[in-house]
Amino acid sequence: MRGEGSITESSGVETFASIESNDMESSTNLDSKAILESTASESSTTKQLILYFFIGGLITLFELAGFYVMYKFLGLHYILASLAMFVLASWVGIMLYRHFIFGASHLRSSLEVGATYLINTIGIGINTLILWLLVEFAGLEAIYAKVVASLLVAFYGFYARKIFIYKRSF
Repeated sequence: MRGEGSITESSGVETFASIESNDMESSTNLDSKAILESTASESSTTKQLILYFFIGGLITLFELAGFYVMYKFLGLHYILASLAMFVLASWVGIMLYRHFIFGASHLRSSLEVGATYLINTIGIGINTLILWLLVEFAGLEAIYAKVVASLLVAFYGFYARKIFIYKRSF
């Protein structure tokens, strides 16, 4: 009875070939299943990441335009302009990312909002630090430094949300 873990006897000695074969088949099936699930998960993550960057790109264009207007035309300090636009863009992102990318969170609503604001606050800090370092020490123009900072923080934001707020229980 192959596939059911039967043990055959040959001249009073059990042979484990069929068990070993069955174990290898089971192991192969489990490995294949794990690989398929992993591949599907990676594919899903890749699709989410692409959509996250598409929506995030639109939000970032809005953020950069607002930053530019505040910094160049209104004369607001680059850090204040960055913070104001980052907060506004984050608010828009919260709604769009949940609706179009991640879906419902495994957290209660109040915890989801709190975790989102915590991630965004950390993101603001990272964004501001990168912006400051690139302007003050690397000598980049503020608008270019803002692009670099925004790209780096986008990766952080995606994975922080995916891991801590929108993870799926399997």
